[in-house]
Order: sequence, then C-alpha cells, then structure tokens
Amino acid sequence: MTNKEIAFSYLNKGLSIIPLYSPSLLKRKPPKKFTEKLNRKLAKNSQNENPLPEEEIIRKAVIDQCKVPAIWTWAEYQERQPSKEEVNQWFDENPDANIAIVTGAVSGIVTFDLDSEHAVEYAEKQGGFPDTVKVKTGKGYHLYMQHPEFEIRNSVNKRLDIDIRADGGYVVAPPSIHGSGERYDWEEGYSIHEIEPASCSPWMIDYLKNVAEKANTPKPARQMAPKPSNTVDRASKQGSEGDYTDILNNGAVEGMRNHTATKLTGHLLAKGISSDEVWSMLKLWNSTRNSPSLDESELRRTFESVAKLESKNQKQEKKIDVSNFLDNSKKVVSEYSEDYVKVPFAGDGLLQLEKRLNGGLVGGRLYILGGIPSAAKTMLDTPQGIMRLRGKWTDHFTPGLERPIPALPTFHPAYLLRTPGQKREAWQDFLSIKKKLIEFNK
Repeated sequence: MTNKEIAFSYLNKGLSIIPLYSPSLLKRKPPKKFTEKLNRKLAKNSQNENPLPEEEIIRKAVIDQCKVPAIWTWAEYQERQPSKEEVNQWFDENPDANIAIVTGAVSGIVTFDLDSEHAVEYAEKQGGFPDTVKVKTGKGYHLYMQHPEFEIRNSVNKRLDIDIRADGGYVVAPPSIHGSGERYDWEEGYSIHEIEPASCSPWMIDYLKNVAEKANTPKPARQMAPKPSNTVDRASKQGSEGDYTDILNNGAVEGMRNHTATKLTGHLLAKGISSDEVWSMLKLWNSTRNSPSLDESELRRTFESVAKLESKNQKQEKKIDVSNFLDNSKKVVSEYSEDYVKVPFAGDGLLQLEKRLNGGLVGGRLYILGGIPSAAKTMLDTPQGIMRLRGKWTDHFTPGLERPIPALPTFHPAYLLRTPGQKREAWQDFLSIKKKLIEFNK
C-alpha cells in the first residue's frame, strides 16, 4: 500500500491525520528555515575547541525535522478531520511524506509514549496496560487508548520517560520513517486495523487527571529565596519520608488514589514489612484516610501488582553479588597465570590485541573494549556506525567457537564528555548489561 492509501485507511477509522516530513522528502525539498538553522549549527560547531562530527549534527537535525508537519498550519485538524480532497493534495504532492495521527478528542484517542525500559517497568508496577493498539519504537512503545472525555494537554515526564499525546498533539504513525532511517511498525496483532484502542484503566485515569490538574494549575509567583537559617525543617531532612508521613495522615486526593496507593505499597514493602502487614495497613489507610475510598478489589489489584514486582526485585538482588563482577590487580594476575582456556575473539583484524591478552578472553567475564578508532565496527565486522549499533545486543562471531559472544556497543567516555545529552542512552546501555549479567548468573 502507498502512504496515501494508508493515510485514507486511518481517515476511514475516524482519525484525523496530517503529513510530516520524512528523510526522503527532506532531501528532495528541504525547507529554507531548516537549511538556515542547520548551517548556523554547523558554523557554531566548527568554532568549538572540540567540534562534533558534522554527520552527527546533521543526523540530529534530520531526526527533529522528521517530526514536523509538512503543511503550513495543522491547528485546524485538532478540531476537524481533513477532507479527502486535502489528503489527496498532500500525498499527490509528496507521496513519500510521513503520516501523523492527531491525538485528542478529534480522533478519540490519547497515547502513552513509553521511552525506556524504566517507563515500561513503572507502567507494569501500576497495573500494566490492557490489550490495546501498540506501536514499537526504537526506545519503547506508543500505546493508543480511548480518550477519557476530559481535556488533557500534552505532557513530558522526564523522570519517568513517559510522554502523553492528547488534545493539541499528534503521534507519528506507521509506516513512517524515523529520521534515523528506522521504520515505525505496528506490534504484530495490535495494529489499529486489528484491534480497537482500549479504555483507560483506573491508574491511567488517575495519571491523566494529574496531568490535567498540573496543566490547569497556575504557576506560583516567583519569590525571593529566604535568608539562611540555623534551624532545619524536619520534613526537609526526611526528604521523601516526610511525603509518606503526609500520605499516611491525610490520605490521597480523588484523582491520585491509585497512584498514591502504589507509591505507599512500594515504600512499605521496601522497608521489609511483611506483605500481610502491609495489606492490613493499606486497607486501614484507605478506609480511614481516603474520601471517597478506593474499591477494595481495585486496591487489592494494585497491592498484588506492586508486591509481585517487589518480590521479583528482591529475588534478583539476593542472587547477585556485585563484587563478583569487579576486578582488582591480584585477581587479574592470578586469573591469567592459571591454565585457563582462552577464547579467541579478534579474527584477522586485532591479532596483536589478542596476543596481548595471552591468546584471548577468559570465559564468563565482562570485558569493555574501546580506545581504538571505530572499535564497534572492527569488533563486530560491520560497516554500520555507533549511532545505529548503540543499545542493541548483537553477536560477535569467531571461527571455531561453539556459540557467539554477546556484545553491546555503547558510546565512548570521551564522546559523552563532549555530548552530555547522550548520557541517558549510555546509562540505559549499562542497565541492559546489568540485566544480561543477572541472566547469566541464573
């Protein structure tokens, strides 16, 4: 199917759509403002003491522009769906344009954009998502839910890596091409043509109400900082502990009961209190401090979800002794002086490095290899650059091995010093390594 045919299929589902720039469209018809802005960035970068590679700046600019509407104005499509004539005109002029679905009441949907494993874990801890329309992205998922019929503005939660696209927003839809060259695809069995968006579950309603309340709350007037004092407020000393004291004494507001119950359950279980005691405390807190109180069956589902996740985390923590993964000079010398079977890894390209390691790697250990130009390309024997390789587990093959060696390319520390904005991605890589070590330790 062509992009125009797919755009019409979305329109026939009652969704408002607009065209976006794609990498190929941007190459054919680069907007004047985009070109001018990119040239300014390249010129500024060239004046830096340690300039970034030009291709990196261009790549970032292309990624950003491929999320921009390819029409002069799209505000009216937040209120109405485009006509067939408009869609024909857009995709006849630019058949390779990306497609965006306008979120909010006009299309009857709101999307949860989970941008990391941390965001997915948070959602699962709250009770998870029902079977619903789902798009796999490079970092996580777009989940399409039915609009809950109260106004919700777009929001970005950097702490949780959860973005909400609702009234006044849009989301890039399959089969659009990301600026990096990756394609947006429906999760198998969960496309908009195979399944309908599900209704928001109670915890999601609470989350969205909290988003709506924050959007409608005026920002307080800026005040001068108070003069230093010799006395310290007890709650500020306690930090989050003061928050839980307030929760226990005053309960939760109606739009945040499920979220607060989840937070309180996790806090009490983390203190080492038995699950039976926590459940008794939670019921008492719900019945005496919340008005109106949560339905007990809903409270129980929340409790069991958090308890299950907490139990899983505790089991993993008990199995892992981090000191086993740390090296010291005595351990390394002893290891290489013993008669270990070395695993050859270098092929024809890095024989000198393999020689320096006395014939190869010791099995069952974690190695970090870097400090050479194009380390990932060389080790994995691939023409792809680090931007495409990073964050994806792959296999390093060496002739004669019974099975490949798992490898995860990540950014060099020197690059992170030059580009602090990429530290979050590097941290995700190390969390992924930790997860792999846990799997091996089992």
